[in-house]
Amino acid sequence: SDLDIQEGIVDVLCNQALSDIIDERRWAISSLITLLKFKLINKHQIEKVSKALWSKKYTDKDDFPKGTDYYKFAFLNLPHPQEVDVIQLFKSHVKRTPFPIQKKGQKTKSVDILGGRIPIVHEILGANSVDSSFWTKSEAIEFFQLVKDWWDADKDELKKNDSEPDDFLSIKDEFKSRFYIMLKLVTEVICPKLSKNSSDNIITDLRRLLKETKKYGLYTLEAESASLHIYPEKKNEVTKRICKALFSKNDNIEKDGLSALTEIIFSGNYDNRNSRKNKAIEMLRQYVLWCSTNSVGSALWVIYRVLKCSPTSFSDCLEDATIRRLEILVEETNYDNKYLPTFEEKLELRRITSVLTATLWKHYKSNYLPVPKIIAKWRKICLSANEFSEIRNAWDSLLKE
Repeated sequence: SDLDIQEGIVDVLCNQALSDIIDERRWAISSLITLLKFKLINKHQIEKVSKALWSKKYTDKDDFPKGTDYYKFAFLNLPHPQEVDVIQLFKSHVKRTPFPIQKKGQKTKSVDILGGRIPIVHEILGANSVDSSFWTKSEAIEFFQLVKDWWDADKDELKKNDSEPDDFLSIKDEFKSRFYIMLKLVTEVICPKLSKNSSDNIITDLRRLLKETKKYGLYTLEAESASLHIYPEKKNEVTKRICKALFSKNDNIEKDGLSALTEIIFSGNYDNRNSRKNKAIEMLRQYVLWCSTNSVGSALWVIYRVLKCSPTSFSDCLEDATIRRLEILVEETNYDNKYLPTFEEKLELRRITSVLTATLWKHYKSNYLPVPKIIAKWRKICLSANEFSEIRNAWDSLLKE
């Protein structure tokens, strides 16, 4: 039977996960986690899988599974033996691991080129993405103290003149990439745990950090938007800057503006009745209508998130703008159209459009609403036998539900 075959596969993968051949173990664990993700492993197999993942023979110095393709936070939601306290292990690992402060412990002047790939920060952000309540208020404050020390120690690296050739990442660019991931930590983990009633020292230090990062040339609108519940007096100023950024000719400024707008829409500090959130939805409506073809994909993802996470925010005016842009996208993504994006860009944009239109189809059907003609048209386009599988997948998975 299918179940017998499945059990046999799980047994084989569990044995391979205990292999001394590292590539075999890595592949087996990746396969087991995929089966878990799609709920293809039975309850009585879970113990077998957890033993394979957490074998003492294959744990690192932090007692986490090693020889895998996954960050440690990925194991927070995976099976584990009863005697393993995954949360405690993870938090202990985070507290023991230093941030990449250049001036501390650096006897040489060499700089590691990380390009924003800072594992410990990704671990903290990843745990937060699994559960927004994972980090406590006191832990968020501890992170902020570390961030503040990190910024104060290394911020002057951003003032140094670039001397690297154009095809090399400059030292200044390296520190920019580090500080952008630092600002993600401020946006996603630290600010949500603070309030205007937080201690005066924290309020003052955070205000200084946001002011200085902006002064040093970083794009800070997303982080500033995440702090508006702490500094409500900045709301009008930040709103005006977001509106200006959305229609900037500088791609980085535009992306920062859209990230800031997204932060306001999905922040837990605003509800659907909040005028700030309503204003943000209106700004998104205008952006969807008028942004360039190169930027519209990012806007469509925001609308997709609205439908999935906050469907009551899908207002009539946003719906109208979405429908109108989807009508334009038929031509914008036409593979025969040689004057718009490259073929690869059209393919990616059509893939995003497929995901959104399939989600809209489900939205209308589940709410017993008439499906707009353009959604039906996109359904036909996406399910065409001549269309790429990446485009058909969103609709295929919807039709199988």
